[in-house]
Amino acid sequence: MRRFLAFVLYLGLGLPLAFSALLLISARPWALDREAYRRFVLDDRLYAVLQAPEIARGAPATIAIGPASFDGPALVAAVQKELPVPELKSTASRAVDIVFDAATKGSGKAPTIDLRQLKAALVARGPALERDYEAALALRSAGDAPASQASAAIGMAIDAMPSAVSLPSPRLRRGMEAPLGILSNGSSIALGGRSLSQALLNRMTAVTAAMSGLLILGLGALGGQGALLSIARAGRFLLFPSAIVLAAGVLLSIPGGLLLHGLLPQGLGGVLAGAPGARLHELFMATLGPIARDIFITGLVGTSLGGLLVQARRLEPLRLDEPRLERTKREELE
Repeated sequence: MRRFLAFVLYLGLGLPLAFSALLLISARPWALDREAYRRFVLDDRLYAVLQAPEIARGAPATIAIGPASFDGPALVAAVQKELPVPELKSTASRAVDIVFDAATKGSGKAPTIDLRQLKAALVARGPALERDYEAALALRSAGDAPASQASAAIGMAIDAMPSAVSLPSPRLRRGMEAPLGILSNGSSIALGGRSLSQALLNRMTAVTAAMSGLLILGLGALGGQGALLSIARAGRFLLFPSAIVLAAGVLLSIPGGLLLHGLLPQGLGGVLAGAPGARLHELFMATLGPIARDIFITGLVGTSLGGLLVQARRLEPLRLDEPRLERTKREELE
């Protein structure tokens, strides 16, 4: 009965808390690192992949924008040719700063991203985009509308593009400030109107890990018989979530393989082949490398510690045989 109760409490409390502690510890160095996100959106390899011909070939047969319907591969090929890369980089970089500023200043207002520069670039490229679409459409001999009508629809779609977009407010629900605050990597971050200092975040990280460790040890004592068996059971409780975190770190370390195939939309698996795939692999290695390292190390330490605790079970028979050995020695001396 005690083992069953310990298992139920582990599933309901111990396992989620252990996962939270492991993931928060591994994510804390990079989750709110502004420069890491900015480097990603400014990386030329990202835009080289976006302009890869394989993406156009894998586009849906039809793309609907408002009331207009376009030939998918032809439209994507035209957009790739006229992609406003400098304006995209500038807008994405400003978006990163706006989101982080909204979070760290704690104003509670929804961050608004200015799209006027990007829209102006698209308007300037509009005539060339229409010509490129007509040419691609003629090569494919497809389309739901004549080329002239489709070109006019492209211009209308650009004109209808908003000049700004508002993102959801960074305010958090009550009770979520502490767990998510652990992810901060800056001097402070405001969550739900409350400001958390780095020192407080460090203490919260330690408290989360300590709570998880004490709960696992307590559940091990509840389900085990004797100190060593309780420690071994606690080790098994720690081993399971740590092994999953370790596996996640391993998967993130091979972004050019199975993981990316699962993340890419259906039909775009071919992007992983050839030069675009090599650039994508380099980009994800540079981006996911530090993340994978922190997750892997956290999972490895947790797995090693859990495995070490499990080995305490091997000491139990020796402890039980100690009185018998002492009696045997006394009998030999007599």
